[in-house]
Amino acid sequence: MLLNWMGRFKPRTVIYLTLILGVGLTASSFYIEHVLHQQPCPMCLWQRYSHMALWAVALVALLLWPYFPKPRLYAVMFLLVGLYSGGVGLYQGAGQQGWVELPQSCVGGEVELLDSDQLFLALTNVPKPPSCKDIDFEIFGLTLAWWNFIVMLVMVACLTIWLNKNRRKR
Repeated sequence: MLLNWMGRFKPRTVIYLTLILGVGLTASSFYIEHVLHQQPCPMCLWQRYSHMALWAVALVALLLWPYFPKPRLYAVMFLLVGLYSGGVGLYQGAGQQGWVELPQSCVGGEVELLDSDQLFLALTNVPKPPSCKDIDFEIFGLTLAWWNFIVMLVMVACLTIWLNKNRRKR
């Protein structure tokens, strides 16, 4: 029943829902950073940029819709962004659990900087980003990386179902 319901969404509804999801995720990440004062790690920023890409693609799709109504193309673009974002969330979550080794750029504090970078940091007084492995913030026992993975997994599953239900008969 749920599968049939999702398959009946009109293409523009899918675009609007993806736009709302992207804006909501981006807004929540800024809320967590600026209101709750949780500094994002590099991988958190990668996920944030992918959320911004979701709503950017959705806005472009809505603007181009009268001239280029290609819902499957837009849905595939959403899928690719969702797979990337979910993959980063899964990788970071696995690193936080100690299942995989995170990249050197995500370990925080101990990263050696070049002379020009040190000068830039001294001039702007920017603190070093926190480690991607640190777990400073959880919602219902899950880190934000795991929540991002779950949300992106659900989005990818819904888009895949929608694409399968709305494929053209050849």
